[in-house]
Amino acid sequence: RVAWAHFHGILDYQKPGSAHQLAVLGTQVRHLKPLKFGDSVRIQVQAQRKGVRIIFEYRILLGEILVVEARTEHAALNTDLKPIRLPSAMQTILEKEQWIETWLLNL
Repeated sequence: RVAWAHFHGILDYQKPGSAHQLAVLGTQVRHLKPLKFGDSVRIQVQAQRKGVRIIFEYRILLGEILVVEARTEHAALNTDLKPIRLPSAMQTILEKEQWIETWLLNL
């Protein structure tokens, strides 16, 4: 999700304060196959807005083999770490995001 935020201009690595703060509300992970330390994997990410929350789903692949599915749910926070509505720039980005399908099998 950090790479996703950077890609969409929500996070600028050169400006540490540029990122909106997103609190993790929940995490679900399903490990389907083992990985070994040092394996090179590919991570697919998709994001969608659900009310004031952002849902990210992840697929981790070893070659073409799906090894992990995961989901995280987030809420935006202000500088005092209080929940806020999603910033309008983030809402605009999420409205344009394509949610391919729900990847998780049975979480």
